[in-house]
Amino acid sequence: MEITGEVGAGRHLCRALLRQLDRAPRAPSYSILPSGDAAPSGHTGRLRIVVERKNKISMLKQLNSFLIEEVSKGNNVILIIDEAQNLKASILEEIRMLSNLETEKEKLFQIILVGQPELKAKLASPD
Repeated sequence: MEITGEVGAGRHLCRALLRQLDRAPRAPSYSILPSGDAAPSGHTGRLRIVVERKNKISMLKQLNSFLIEEVSKGNNVILIIDEAQNLKASILEEIRMLSNLETEKEKLFQIILVGQPELKAKLASPD
């Protein structure tokens, strides 16, 4: 999901979104705001994954296992990336690849990119 708006709007919108999600029947277990902002949710936390081997394949397997475990518990994980207009095309491609983590029935987590209007143009770019 993409959310764009003028400076400052995204942070307020994310906080409001997380407050609304807290009231939902299936509230998120983990919501990550990479900028370090504290989210209002009582269910919000950091992903606590101990990285055994620091190579890309191993880390993706560990993340996938963690997400499958959370889904099996009925939990929901949301990754919110603020200031996404500043991400390089290569990082956006990595995020797109993460969106492929899924089971036969459902996606394992939701990704929300939040940024200024330039984000919309960046996402529409052929790069």
